[in-house]
Amino acid sequence: MHDYANLSEVRGKAVLVRRGDDWLNSQVVMEAAEQGASAILLYDYDSGAEAPQDSIQQMSIVYRDPIPTVTISNRDAAWLKERLAEGEVMIELENRVDVGYGFSENVIGMIRGTEYPDEWIVVSAHHDRWFQGAQDDSVGVAVMLELARVISEGYRPRRSFLFIAFGSEEVGGLWTQFDWLAGSYAFIRAHPEVTSRLAYAFNVDLAGWTGREGQVRATLDQVAFQRGLLADLGLDERVTVREHVGTGVDAWSLGGVRGGAVAYLSWTGDVPFSRYYHTQHDLYRAEDYANLQHDLRHGALGVLRMDQAVVLPVGFSEIVDWVTEQLDRIEQTVSSLSTPTELLFEARQSAERLRTQAERLAAASASVVDRDDIAVVNALLMKTRHDLVPWLLNTEERLRGSRYAEDFTALQRARLAATDGDTEAAAAALEEVNTMQWGKRVSPETYRAERLLSYEPTGWMWEFDQHPRPVDPELHTIYSQLRAGRGVDSVSGIARLEAQAEGSLRKALFIVAGKLREAARALADAPLPNVGSF
Repeated sequence: MHDYANLSEVRGKAVLVRRGDDWLNSQVVMEAAEQGASAILLYDYDSGAEAPQDSIQQMSIVYRDPIPTVTISNRDAAWLKERLAEGEVMIELENRVDVGYGFSENVIGMIRGTEYPDEWIVVSAHHDRWFQGAQDDSVGVAVMLELARVISEGYRPRRSFLFIAFGSEEVGGLWTQFDWLAGSYAFIRAHPEVTSRLAYAFNVDLAGWTGREGQVRATLDQVAFQRGLLADLGLDERVTVREHVGTGVDAWSLGGVRGGAVAYLSWTGDVPFSRYYHTQHDLYRAEDYANLQHDLRHGALGVLRMDQAVVLPVGFSEIVDWVTEQLDRIEQTVSSLSTPTELLFEARQSAERLRTQAERLAAASASVVDRDDIAVVNALLMKTRHDLVPWLLNTEERLRGSRYAEDFTALQRARLAATDGDTEAAAAALEEVNTMQWGKRVSPETYRAERLLSYEPTGWMWEFDQHPRPVDPELHTIYSQLRAGRGVDSVSGIARLEAQAEGSLRKALFIVAGKLREAARALADAPLPNVGSF
């Protein structure tokens, strides 16, 4: 918005915008439309490395863009800027846009288990891509197919295997604020019989890239299991394990939204893949895939070890450790707020009950040898995780309520500053509130238009109310008044938003405590001897 204030009239013209580090472009495009531009040309993206100057990078240009939107290369942008320095430039823009309902498929292969056919192990990748999409994700599909070939030749799995090439990972959600993961989201909604008994999923995306260091992203209950795999593969000094799978890959649908056990491996190279990401330069070059053998070995060992497990390694203690750490952070954030103290205490108490019951169940099930009893234990472990984990997470890979705690403290600081007449400090505090990180850069009209998207038909981002709900759009109006030095009437408005954030925090902590308590009770009610009681 500030850039437009320094420009002459842009109405009826095409604007050239440097993308920079913006992941989503919807606000940028909306703002150009609001200013009256007839088209927008985007160039440059922050890849963390120098990208080829002729790269055309596809990133979040979707059918809802209000004006024609295209990406051009840095080379073409440099040429245009040289011409613009000399005066007005006339361009001819040809941009074909096909809007309509498309067709996408999830391609699935299955091997039925011999002992526990209703327990599932998944190997997944996505077959849709931008340009040739070698790293993202044609190589991942090749890894999935190779694992399917190896497992299907002479091995008789105890559990059922699904090999899934998801469609519409890159884009496909209609009228959603975040429109990726459409294929995997469709799968999890259609197949609760799989997701409620998902023993393990190995997701392959951005696989095998040449580099010394790697990272396994894993769901909360799988951290110890993954560290064991890496140690046995001799990769523990090169590869670290990080909690959560993130919202950028199909693993999120399987693990974050449906509470299954999921992991995937990625690598950081001297030449980072980010310079080719979503461009025509994402091509297969053998020298760029020196770690592909490690992805295959890691994937194979993980699925086979999980298939051979008697009692599934569901780390509820790891979940409790993470929850407790997150609750401590929330308490530190809202140290000036006394009202949620009882809810924080209840959540901690419920978490420790879950730990106790998980340990009792583990001790009792260690001596179980009857096949039917083993099936009962594993079904209970998977269903409890399935019913619990999605309610703990938000889409920022943190505990539900974390964002609301931060919003509350920022709004509290803004209110106190406004009360003291310090409009500059009050505005700065509001910039830390959810949606104002980007909202501070756009006009009130664009802010409202973007906020409307969050009320439209929902996709994975609103499943289980995981995406933090922002406070009222009044926030931007108050912020604009403070920036203009008009803070006389802002105190009461900020106080209303502060109360909203506190209410959202209390609701979130109530849900966390309640779901932890239900999970503990579910494990305590296991129909096995010597498990203990709630």
